[in-house]
Amino acid sequence: MKQKSGIVCDLGIRVLEDNEIVSEKIVRAHSFTNNFAYMLARSMDMVGNTSYRNTANAAIPACVSPRCINAPFGTQWIAECPAGMNTIGAIGETARGIVIGTSATAFSVSQYNMQGLIAHGTGSGQMSYGSMLTPADPTFDTPNITINISRNISNNSGASIIVREIGLKGYPAYVQASCTYNGTYSVACAEILYLRDVITDTSVGVGQVLNATYILKTVV
Repeated sequence: MKQKSGIVCDLGIRVLEDNEIVSEKIVRAHSFTNNFAYMLARSMDMVGNTSYRNTANAAIPACVSPRCINAPFGTQWIAECPAGMNTIGAIGETARGIVIGTSATAFSVSQYNMQGLIAHGTGSGQMSYGSMLTPADPTFDTPNITINISRNISNNSGASIIVREIGLKGYPAYVQASCTYNGTYSVACAEILYLRDVITDTSVGVGQVLNATYILKTVV
């Protein structure tokens, strides 16, 4: 695959059975949503906003994590740092992490949710989401930088399932209320879709595992 210069994203898709590769491909991702752009922008400017659209299509603040401090005359809260994307999903979790679906609806940057999310479980049409490991540190091949984020999702449903979309969701915190006198604070979390890719139909048979890997990198 010929690489263009810039910040790019590839998507690795593997189907495995008994740890053997059944099929494998790497495709160029075309997946960054508005939320991804606002995550970057609001992380840099730290201004008040309602830039995100959560998976319920509600406008919420993007990516600010509060820290409370006790002031000499009353209290105050400060926005200390961006909360980040928070995309490392636990076992069975679809509020964050790499997720998959059955919809072939074309990608749009304004999308805020998966179009046909496959639920976690072993029932009909469901797949079992594995826990995601914290990504390894970036690899540096001067002047290029690469970071991978990956997840295994198993089909224990009793029938083959066709996967047509892959996405990346986060569950970041944002300011919900100001601090109280004793320095505590209140935050809320929300499901945010950062990436969504429509892929060619990929069949995952009974007992097989879909491994999806987003490969973020700079190419100079």
